[in-house]
Amino acid sequence: MNQPTTTSHLKGAAKRAAKNVDHSPLVEGENAALRQADAAGFTNPHSDPDHRATLFPPAPAGKRYRRFIKSFKMVEYSQLTDKNNRHADVDPKHCREVLVPLLERANQINFPIMGRAKTPVSFYTDHGHNRSWSSNDLWPGRSLPFLELRPEIYDITVGPSGSEVYTVVAGPEESLGEYLSEVRCNPGYKNKPYTKFCATEHLKECFKLDPTFHGCNPSRQFPTRNGGIFDKIMDLLHPEQFLNKGTRTQIYNRWKQGAPTSATTAQTQASRTNELAKLGWDQGLIPGKNGQMSEYNRETFKNWEWYDSKNNAYLGMTTSNGNKFKEKIFLNCIEAHCSNRILQSSDINLLFVIDKPSHVLANLETQRDNQVTEIVKVNTMLKTLGIKLRIKMVRFVKQLKDTNDTGRTVTV
Repeated sequence: MNQPTTTSHLKGAAKRAAKNVDHSPLVEGENAALRQADAAGFTNPHSDPDHRATLFPPAPAGKRYRRFIKSFKMVEYSQLTDKNNRHADVDPKHCREVLVPLLERANQINFPIMGRAKTPVSFYTDHGHNRSWSSNDLWPGRSLPFLELRPEIYDITVGPSGSEVYTVVAGPEESLGEYLSEVRCNPGYKNKPYTKFCATEHLKECFKLDPTFHGCNPSRQFPTRNGGIFDKIMDLLHPEQFLNKGTRTQIYNRWKQGAPTSATTAQTQASRTNELAKLGWDQGLIPGKNGQMSEYNRETFKNWEWYDSKNNAYLGMTTSNGNKFKEKIFLNCIEAHCSNRILQSSDINLLFVIDKPSHVLANLETQRDNQVTEIVKVNTMLKTLGIKLRIKMVRFVKQLKDTNDTGRTVTV
């Protein structure tokens, strides 16, 4: 993430961006947000090609795509939700060794974080994970500059008067355009480089969103390594990285191992019931409205109705998707404490599913390790708040067809 040492003001770059553009509410709204950011002392993303790339995602041949800034605001770090396209959301080593010294020298984040609203008070981070983490590490509690992006991708055409006209893109092209706008904002080595694992994840995700890759793969079938199609796809995703033929072959082989046929096992009510039975935990099934057994107790932790009398613990089912764990478990622990809810035990055991698990077992184990770290943090916060509830045991379900993946049970 580029971090200049001086603040660049809204001048030539923004004017060039607005040249020959009609007075669209989209453009005027973006310019108003940029003026606010400029007045607050932050740098216009149009002045840097990498940050600007978020606003001009790759498009099929003969087309131009555009994303627009909706507003500028100052947000708290706790309001940001990870929505990254790296194999790991944040690299603390890179942050502390590279970004923190740059932030200290500038005494601020120069380029605002960019992303979309998740709720009126929480936001996905499309560009700026490492910068926001670094700022929070350096200045805990300091608000962060944030440019909220509109969720739509627009196709740019030229009207009869020569002004630009913006039309919302729909379907797979829109989904891929949004995803690529997040990927392409970090080209080359000015920002933290993507790894081969990241590139593999990008390929898998893009193939699901649009198997043609903006027309690079017209057959929509999984491409071969030779023949040029895979190289065209790599040029679309990473035009300045992974240029070595051997490296691309390694990435292709990793991708081929996991796509298009999934290497993961289906997560179903039956599979989760089987996991619970093997552990000797209460299975948490109740009759549903249709007469079928339901997972309602598993899915609704806030009711505190899934109690395992044999192990004297409340059970919960959660996932690593976004902030699901903290929203579902941690916040409900606080609510129970504040409402003086009478509980039969202060112990909580969790059935945990990793969202978008790596198809490589070693990497999946790292994903599980990361969640254990988050769970330990939650226990620490509960203790600090004087709340007796604690997460005692976590069962990570088996998720790979790989026979070496047997899941993992962790005593916290």
